[in-house]
Order: sequence, then structure tokens, then C-alpha cells
Amino acid sequence: MIAKANKTQHLSLSNLKWVKVIEEFITNGQNPVQAYDIVYEDCKTAPQSACRLFKNVKFVQMLNIRIEEIKRKTERKVGEIDAMQQKAYNLAMKHKQPAAAVSAGTAIARLYGMDKDNDIGTATAPPPISLADLEVLRKLSLELNKRTLVESEVIENE
Repeated sequence: MIAKANKTQHLSLSNLKWVKVIEEFITNGQNPVQAYDIVYEDCKTAPQSACRLFKNVKFVQMLNIRIEEIKRKTERKVGEIDAMQQKAYNLAMKHKQPAAAVSAGTAIARLYGMDKDNDIGTATAPPPISLADLEVLRKLSLELNKRTLVESEVIENE
């Protein structure tokens, strides 16, 4: 929490209110006036007071420390997401689900920015799908399309 960031600073009553304003600001849409108004109830000058508070250097430092704490706690690493998508791809291939495999492959490509047009032509990671797997996907997709066409013809003839 914020109190840990500066152990020498004793949290006064106003600083405790600042902590509450910061938490309200972060959790309720990042509206400074609304956050201030919730913590300092019945304040007739909430817009002006909030403006002054959010310009206060010490308050802004506390806010930035809290935002960084939240980012560190919630941040996922690219490698973790890549591993999750690789598992999803492998599972889709195992169960012969080409659409799911393509979705996982697309997610991996997006993770490394390969979904964007660029002049570089290469990505920072090796392609997640081997050529043999791509061929299997192509065949499964063709088979699925044939089944769908046959099923739709049967439905139309009924």
C-alpha cells in the first residue's frame, strides 16, 4: 500500500483522506471531483478543492506510487500469455478443432505484433505454428467446409 512506499512519513488524518481519494479515483472511473466528493462529504467546493489536490506534488506522488503498485500486481508477461495461447493451440489441434487452433494462432501473432502491417517483415518470436500443423489445419478446414455444404444441402432438400 501507499504507506509502505514512504516508511518515514507518518500518515496524518489528511494523508489518510488522500489515500481514500486515491482509491476512489482509481476504482470509480478516475474522476477527481467525484473521488474528492465521496471522501470529503458535504464539501460545497469539491470541484475547486479536487483541482487543488490533484495539483499537489505530494498527492500526485502518492497517486503515481499507487498506480505503479497496481500495474505491478496485474501485469502479465508476454511469455505467460504466449504459453497460455500455445496450450490452447495444442489442445485445439489434439481435438481437431481448426477454428480454435486458428484463433489461438492469431492471438499469438497479435501478441508479437504480427497482425499489423509493417515493413519489417519479421517478428521477435518464431512462428508458433509449424508448416505441418498448418497443412493439417488446412485439410481439417476443407473437410469441415465440405461437411457444412453437405449438411446445408440436406437441410435445403427437406
